[in-house]
Amino acid sequence: MDIDRILDSFRQVRALVVGDVMLDNYWYGSVERISPEAPVPVVEVTGSASMPGGAANVALNLRSLNAVVDLTGLCGLDEAGATLQNLLSQHGIGNKLLPVPDRPTTTKTRIMGNQVQMLRLDREVNTEADPQLAELFQGHVEEIMDSASYDVVIMQDYDKGALHSALITSVIKHCAERGIPVVADPKRRHFWDFAEVTLFKPNLRELEDALQTSISKQLKEEDVERLLSLCRQRMPHHFTMLTLGARGLWLSWEEGLLKVPARERHVRDVSGAGDTVAAVAALCLAVGLPPQIMAVLSNLAGGRVCEEPGVTAITPEMLRSEARHTFLVA
Repeated sequence: MDIDRILDSFRQVRALVVGDVMLDNYWYGSVERISPEAPVPVVEVTGSASMPGGAANVALNLRSLNAVVDLTGLCGLDEAGATLQNLLSQHGIGNKLLPVPDRPTTTKTRIMGNQVQMLRLDREVNTEADPQLAELFQGHVEEIMDSASYDVVIMQDYDKGALHSALITSVIKHCAERGIPVVADPKRRHFWDFAEVTLFKPNLRELEDALQTSISKQLKEEDVERLLSLCRQRMPHHFTMLTLGARGLWLSWEEGLLKVPARERHVRDVSGAGDTVAAVAALCLAVGLPPQIMAVLSNLAGGRVCEEPGVTAITPEMLRSEARHTFLVA
């Protein structure tokens, strides 16, 4: 199958993203001197921008590849929440957020000097939602899933409190009953709660922490294979996609094991690369692509967005160029 046919098939996908949404703010400027007040660079601000972040960035990547996307999560009844909802509308993302009082919208503000991230300011509450809110949000998500027919569901966890064990189990059960693939991008708090998910996508540090072990910096193949085997033994699921940053990724499943090395790149910002990998893997599952193509495309997409400053969504043009460069298609 050629890359143009793959990209065209993504247009037929309807996806639901469930998870921790954020607002990414950027202040851009130039750096030409050090402050006389302290040994820090002075950023002369030339502009600013806001973008959907966290689970909302996964939705943005899906939409950028022309899928139909709905997004749900918790946001605050605040200015950041209103800005985020306006951005979703501007990007054509279905807004299924649940605004709640007394809980601010998670906001990350990045200071960019000479196209390099100098500082990040976070405003958030990352405790789990109280039982009443957790039950309310679970009912909200179940109602969304009952009201539409989705081709894939992505659960994007950043340990900010939107996802909880009962909700995760409910989503996986709902999708299993309807034959809908589910992608889970875990964090620490609920790492082992995604049993029977279709694709489980931790990075190496997350998996080492969860298994309370570590492997050598040389990343010997037998050590990586051992980690993947332990993960699958601890929690049954179909695919394990282990991301290794600049060293690519591994894909493990019952019928096979695949190592996909990364291309050499000029990396400018790794922020959001995991979101891009999750989005592309989800689309590949939704259209039934072979695991090998899913792994290669996800790896290429995640690497490509690292070449851009700030959090950047993958585009069809980027992915087409990457695929052709690596001879995925003739």
